[in-house]
Amino acid sequence: MAATTGLLPLLAGIVLLVWSIRFIRDQVLTTFGDRLRAILRQVGQSSFLSSLMGIVMAAALQSGAAASLIVTAFAERAFLSSSAAVASVFGADLGSAIMVQLLSLRGAALAPLLLACGGAVALGLLRETMKPYGAIVFGFGLVMSALGMIGAALSGVAQEPLFVAVLERIGGEPLIAVGVGALLTLVLHSSVAMILALAALAGTGALDFFACLYLVLGANIGSSLIPLMLSMRAGPPTRRVLVANLVGRAGMALAFGLAVTYWPHLLKLWTVQPARFVVDLHLLFNVAIALIGLPTARPLAALLEKIWPDAENDESRIKVQHLDEKALSSPALALAGAAREALRVADRVERMLDAAMRYFKNHDRASEQELRTLDDEVDFLQEEIKLYLARLGGSHLEEADRARAFELILFTTNLEHAGDIIDKSLVPLARKQARLGVRFSEEGWRDIKQMHAAVSAQMQFAMMLFFSPDLDKARKLVAAKDEIRDRERIAMRSHLERLERGTPETIATSALHLDILRDLKRISAHLTAIAYPVLERSGQILGTRLRAVD
Repeated sequence: MAATTGLLPLLAGIVLLVWSIRFIRDQVLTTFGDRLRAILRQVGQSSFLSSLMGIVMAAALQSGAAASLIVTAFAERAFLSSSAAVASVFGADLGSAIMVQLLSLRGAALAPLLLACGGAVALGLLRETMKPYGAIVFGFGLVMSALGMIGAALSGVAQEPLFVAVLERIGGEPLIAVGVGALLTLVLHSSVAMILALAALAGTGALDFFACLYLVLGANIGSSLIPLMLSMRAGPPTRRVLVANLVGRAGMALAFGLAVTYWPHLLKLWTVQPARFVVDLHLLFNVAIALIGLPTARPLAALLEKIWPDAENDESRIKVQHLDEKALSSPALALAGAAREALRVADRVERMLDAAMRYFKNHDRASEQELRTLDDEVDFLQEEIKLYLARLGGSHLEEADRARAFELILFTTNLEHAGDIIDKSLVPLARKQARLGVRFSEEGWRDIKQMHAAVSAQMQFAMMLFFSPDLDKARKLVAAKDEIRDRERIAMRSHLERLERGTPETIATSALHLDILRDLKRISAHLTAIAYPVLERSGQILGTRLRAVD
């Protein structure tokens, strides 16, 4: 009975630890994610700078796996060379080990202060802009509290005979101990949480130095398996980086294991308590990975490139096709190339519109995956066009070229916003419909399809206007928006009439139906924005729709 009552607080502490670490990671990504990605992209092909950036990212995100996934996303898009990406992942491992050192400091007394101060800031008691920082501090307070819970729970559980017998068995079987460490890390999905929990367990005296060693080695191998398992369907650039990380960590674990096997007195060099030994060994392991991995990153990446070469026609790896760096010296050519690239963005948003309707109808995984892929491609291409035009900009540009560059950025930005509405609003609505198991009435689905067809036609018209600016076309595009607004009102009125009649399908899908109409109208508004520069140049647009007050 005592073991059962002790296991529940232990489980609660571990769950809180894992959740709080992920909470910090999500808050840091939301607050600093774009900045971290921008810096990572700027380090380019430098292995040393990439390694340093990996350390910073993993320390900030509380997760080497999360940092590795960001790095591989850049490698997939050829922002980083394979060797720089490998070096960055090795650095990420060290960054997470440094955070383990900081979090392992005795913080029981500090936890209430972090929770109180961070929670107060996160609730908005100070400036609104300080909320994200307060949430991060609050997350650290949760980590400290979780560690206190785990330590208190383990002090009782570690005395149970069955628990002691299992730990003794692990200590005498290196391969079993390594496997258990790797498996538990995979289950927790966090090497930071695993090492901290292991340190708390070692602090009870239940583990000897050998058991600690093998479990730490297993945890480090398991941490390299997490991003690999999350990227099973990724392309060769991602697989190369993550396999290099696994090979490096497995090789280092083997080296540590052999060293202790032949020279067991090495463990006697540590005079600290087992809990401190766990975090110190984890740090030493990752320092060794970084020191040895940095100079070997290039040959290791080259070897893996031979094993997993890029496919000649790799459709999974989106690339720009018309943004020629050499054309930047000729604004006319550069703008023409950017316009052709913008057409690819428009094509993908148009495909997203069609895939969204298929997803509402069939709720198939193929449409969902297509939507996710297309949205990533739209985001990538829009960012590339924006940065390309930023490099083109400058005082040497003529006014007409500067205006065209601005229109290109406006065009692709509005397309990207339209894609976000599809990905972040329409797709969740389709998932909700599938989860609730409801279907639209025949009249309701017909109204949605007609609204969708009108927006798709407007999409075609917007593309024609962009590549052939014409005042008459611009006016027609704005008129199309007004027609879509009228169509939405008619569809809403029809929907309300069906509600009054008590149509079962309409009652079940009322909120979904109205939200879909609203989102399609929002997409129409973004498409219409493409006409405004043409209308403004001709003085055809009013500064305000409000009537003047006498």
